[in-house]
Amino acid sequence: MKIIIFSILLFNIIVLGCNNEERQQSSLVHFKSSIENIQKSFLLEPSGQPYGNMDEEKYERIMKLRKSAFNEAQHVDIKELNQINKELAVHFKNEYLRGLKLSVEGYEQSDFQKLNQGSMLINSWGNWYSSYLNELREE
Repeated sequence: MKIIIFSILLFNIIVLGCNNEERQQSSLVHFKSSIENIQKSFLLEPSGQPYGNMDEEKYERIMKLRKSAFNEAQHVDIKELNQINKELAVHFKNEYLRGLKLSVEGYEQSDFQKLNQGSMLINSWGNWYSSYLNELREE
């Protein structure tokens, strides 16, 4: 009986450990994909030009990338980011994810105030994330 219980416990540890590792890798893949999409959208944005003055086709491509970034970001497990770095999780959730949500909602509702709020939050995230990456490189 003890052998059976031990085997069941060992099996659960192995299976749960693998699933957790796979889930974390999946979460990080979504994180990376989201960041790549938002960076691509920034490359399309002309600096200093308001959205209202932008070519409609370019605007559509930017928003498609932002929607994709938002969809990917929604699959990131905040708890897993928290295990990596608590500040990363907080900034990701409060600035990046919230900014993407506002940006997409603003686009879909033609609400330029939401769109601008979203952009400001995403920029705030970008500033924090850049400094975070620089700190990691210096270690």
